[in-house]
Amino acid sequence: MKKLVLILIVALSSSLNSGASYADECDASSSTVELKDCVFKTYQKADKDLNQAYQRLLAKLTDTTHKKVLKTAQLAWLKYRDAHCEYEAYLNRGGTAYSVYYTSCLSHLTEERSQLLKASLQDHS
Repeated sequence: MKKLVLILIVALSSSLNSGASYADECDASSSTVELKDCVFKTYQKADKDLNQAYQRLLAKLTDTTHKKVLKTAQLAWLKYRDAHCEYEAYLNRGGTAYSVYYTSCLSHLTEERSQLLKASLQDHS
């Protein structure tokens, strides 16, 4: 089982190709349950960071239409993220690795979106 987890981490690290990802925070020698828990906690951190960046940007915008456009874009992005991660994890459906693949993808894309929103926030300073 540990070999499967190690292979999974290597595959995810190369396929997601992100800077700081769950692979940096979660120990490859952990059990599958511990790995799932760590990956989920990493996603929760990324999601919290995203929500904070989104709320700060929304508060910074003064034009009502601009705010509506941001809200529309964010909702569309959320749908894209979830659908894309379903695609990424599809081949693992029904297996023990599915949730690790899916949640890792959510984390990676959520971290990317946070960075985009933070950059946009800088542009509106």
